[in-house]
Amino acid sequence: MGWRLAELFTNIRHKLSVVLRQWHPSDESALHIISPWKDVWTAEQLETFTNKSILPKLTLLLRNEFEINPRDQNMEPFIWCLAWKNLISDTIFGQLLQNEFFNKWHQVLQQWLSLDIYQINYDQISDWYRWWRQVFDSYGLDSNKIVMKEFRKGLEAMNEALGGEDLYSLGLSK
Repeated sequence: MGWRLAELFTNIRHKLSVVLRQWHPSDESALHIISPWKDVWTAEQLETFTNKSILPKLTLLLRNEFEINPRDQNMEPFIWCLAWKNLISDTIFGQLLQNEFFNKWHQVLQQWLSLDIYQINYDQISDWYRWWRQVFDSYGLDSNKIVMKEFRKGLEAMNEALGGEDLYSLGLSK
């Protein structure tokens, strides 16, 4: 009977993949439908499925619909993405955030730290940094090594800027 179930599970994954082609991460029904399968499919099957059907959508979401804006931060697209963190491996999810979130985050931090010495407000920057850390911590991402590496990189940039270092030498600019 095991091989029959395996074939059935393959068909289910395929049909879900087809349906997800038209899906947008703002629709949380997909998460509710797929989450129970986490305990049925093997870890490899789940990872293959999410990497093929979910990860590209989350990548486009963060790339095209999410902006880092310290003055008026819209969190919706980011929260839609974070909802999937328990179904995607820590490494893959960390890489997604590194590539699509932290690249933008570091650019904003660099712009802020590059302001004229009379315009820069280190207290605001520090508060912004801590706020983002709290957001990530509240979603349990404080144990993700890639995420913590990116926050350390930001903290180092802040410390170096306070010391008068050139941000371009820190590798924050692209």
